[in-house]
Amino acid sequence: MAPATTANGADMATLGPPPAAAAEAAEVFDEDWEEFDPARGVQFSYHMMAGSCAGMMEHVVMFPVDTLKVRGEGTPTRNT
Repeated sequence: MAPATTANGADMATLGPPPAAAAEAAEVFDEDWEEFDPARGVQFSYHMMAGSCAGMMEHVVMFPVDTLKVRGEGTPTRNT
């Protein structure tokens, strides 16, 4: 049986496990930071306001970009 390889053809047996720093970073990243946890001492109203502000800023930033994208997709082009 042939050894397992990655998409670019590298032998997976020679790659070995990920470095300890990468494993530590993955554990920190997996923290549920979007979840409301009253044990952290943050009031629900603060959590709600932060989410509202984040949603409004997303719309303020992305609406003009999306408008330009849609107008560009609908603009007819000339094939000359």
